[in-house]
Amino acid sequence: MKKAAFLLFSLEKIRYIGSLGEAYQLSSSRSTAIQKKSMAKQRKIVVLDELLSRYSWLDHHLEKHRLAIIEARDGEDLFNKVVREHPDLCLMHVSMESMTANEVSRNIKAVEPAMAVKILCISDVVSLGLEDDARESGVDLYVSESEAPTRVVLYIKNFLKGNLPDNFEGSSEDQRQIFSVRNSQRFDVEGLITYESRTAHGEGDFVNLSRGGALFQCADRLSLGTKLYLEWVSPEQGEMKLKAIVVRLQALPDQKKKPFLVGTKFKEVDYDTELRLENILMSLHKLEEKELPPLTVEEVKGILESGIERVKLIFEKQDVNPYLEKSVGELSEYERTAFISITEFGKVIQGLVANRVKCKVLELFLPHLREYPSIYAPDIVPSMASLLFEMDRIEEQADALVRKAVDGGDEKTRNYLNNSSNRLFNTKSKLLREMDRILSNMPVHSSFAKDLEIVKKYVKRAVSYESMPPEVMAQKTKYSPAVYSPTGARRVNGIVYSPESIAESQKTKSSWLVLLAAIAVIAYGGYEAMVFLNRLVPKEQYRFSFEPIRIERDRSYSLSFYVGRENWQQLEDWQQKSFLNEIEILLTKDHLKQAKVLDPMGNLLAAVYSNRGKRSRRLYRSQIF
Repeated sequence: MKKAAFLLFSLEKIRYIGSLGEAYQLSSSRSTAIQKKSMAKQRKIVVLDELLSRYSWLDHHLEKHRLAIIEARDGEDLFNKVVREHPDLCLMHVSMESMTANEVSRNIKAVEPAMAVKILCISDVVSLGLEDDARESGVDLYVSESEAPTRVVLYIKNFLKGNLPDNFEGSSEDQRQIFSVRNSQRFDVEGLITYESRTAHGEGDFVNLSRGGALFQCADRLSLGTKLYLEWVSPEQGEMKLKAIVVRLQALPDQKKKPFLVGTKFKEVDYDTELRLENILMSLHKLEEKELPPLTVEEVKGILESGIERVKLIFEKQDVNPYLEKSVGELSEYERTAFISITEFGKVIQGLVANRVKCKVLELFLPHLREYPSIYAPDIVPSMASLLFEMDRIEEQADALVRKAVDGGDEKTRNYLNNSSNRLFNTKSKLLREMDRILSNMPVHSSFAKDLEIVKKYVKRAVSYESMPPEVMAQKTKYSPAVYSPTGARRVNGIVYSPESIAESQKTKSSWLVLLAAIAVIAYGGYEAMVFLNRLVPKEQYRFSFEPIRIERDRSYSLSFYVGRENWQQLEDWQQKSFLNEIEILLTKDHLKQAKVLDPMGNLLAAVYSNRGKRSRRLYRSQIF
């Protein structure tokens, strides 16, 4: 009985184990089928191989999301692999060999099996016009290099989750729903990146100031409590740029709309990749007491080449010519974006000046200026003038060192410093001739025609002075870059001039200040020109101010600017003795309204003059705040 029971139990146990084996085999086969099915459905992306090598973050995130990566060597290869492999996504750069990004997009959208592929494009420069062209060709996501690490990854993430509507770029509401990073939400508002976030500082919109001119583009949308957000810079660079931003905040037209600078966020730059132009710009500027190491010749060459190429790319549409047909206030949003990009190249040159570059570096500008189209002259001319002013300053320092060397130095040092001074003089003469050439062919809005003639007159005058050989210049102006004698007099070809005899040189110096102010007003407008000039000129020597003046006799408007000593109490007395009283830049009423004529403290200098009788009488002066 016991044996029968034991046999029965053993039989049941064997049956049970057999059933477990069948179940395991069944589950194992099912899991294998599921795995094969999932492998068959693995999402694929075709990527330009150059992007994988350039961006370290890209390869990491693609592997993290388990995307099958198919590399393409150029535009044609990318198109062929999209058609052959039927991927879900493709990622390319705006400039590729064999085919451009727009050509690849059009070809992909023309092939029926590949029409559903989502096309992502990274560009060095993003403007409304270039982005519109990309959209028309079929690009689904067009982002700048700085935004790519965030927007490309978020796009892929939401695409894989199935949370990506067709019109994800259509409105700010779509962006709020899609692009979410932890507690913050990101969306586009008319091309300006903003952030809405719950932070320790409360709720509100963050305005990203990483883009050039972003603050002025959105000034009318800023409200009390707006927080400023700085992205893709290191903390050190961010601190420097924020100090520059504070100066711009003073220019906002309404106290109620002035934002609070309540907090900043920083992200480290990937220095393994090539630094972008904006990062180089921020590293060039000297703000307050911070000094940065001088740039090398190769670094300056790279900045110039990338800056010029960037401006050319912005203006590859030939119908955009804001200086021929429109005033700045009439520019479209695309043209305004292009104008801002042009001024970035001017900032490069200003940065070089602020960084106290040497004469050898300054000479690098000459070959580039010959290639620089005349349409960019309103920006390049003030930059050239700033270089010339800086060379004046360096020349004075060199002469001071020569004087010390004569008193107690050796001949080798004396000759070296003297050669440096003469080299600066020759470079300055070359730049003057380039400036004269650019101004001669400079297209300008008709309302600025009179201004242009004034500027040309001063350039011609300066060219006639500065382009003379040292001997001729010494005879005509009693001034030339040469060696100082131990007595403090200047020696030119054996002729010694006392310091009093070179007082005539102050006219030449003053004419440069007038020229600088004139072209800065034309290029930048009132307030921007004043900030530019006051940052450039040493505060202990000169100070710029602007006054809009109305003359009732002919009902014309003018913007007069004066250069005064730091002691503003003596400003008017000094002006009467100065060469600077000879120039006025005439503006129309509309231009006067557009110009933010403010002093560094945010005060609007609105001095109105009545031209009754021989003397003009000041009627009132008001402040904006």
